[in-house]
Amino acid sequence: QNLEVSQASERMKGEPGSELKLKVRKGRGDTIEDVILIRERIHISDVIYYGMLKDTIGYIQIGGFTLNGAKDVRRAFESLKSTGGMKRIILDLRGNGGGLMSEAIEIVSMFVPKGTLVVSQRGKDPRMNEEFRTTSEPIDTEIPIMVLVNSGSASSSEIVAGALQDLD
Repeated sequence: QNLEVSQASERMKGEPGSELKLKVRKGRGDTIEDVILIRERIHISDVIYYGMLKDTIGYIQIGGFTLNGAKDVRRAFESLKSTGGMKRIILDLRGNGGGLMSEAIEIVSMFVPKGTLVVSQRGKDPRMNEEFRTTSEPIDTEIPIMVLVNSGSASSSEIVAGALQDLD
């Protein structure tokens, strides 16, 4: 049965660990083969790209703030830092529509001391007031950071950009 891409994708989704049986046509030929796959949980990294620009400038493009995404950013930063030559870092949040605030706070925690106030919320009812602080030890509190944003940067992106700016 020929399926549209969206139909095939929908049928492939399921419980991690469950079995999926497919009939696959190889190339443009007539050979059809039975394939059995085991579904797994897929993690798509929040880090779209990272690398060195010139010799001393690290660059990390962050596409979102999903569960455990800050770990991806931390790994990218540590990888760039391990080269030994990085003196500055660019965090590119352009077009990043946001996501989980907890992940944004984790990213800020990479660059500021543990326990630093990142964002607070205030309501009419004082019981709704809340402060969000970093809970992890930083990797580097001295490196100069440039944060790129645009009109597509929203939500958690604004929290990261604003907090890093406010905290200098």
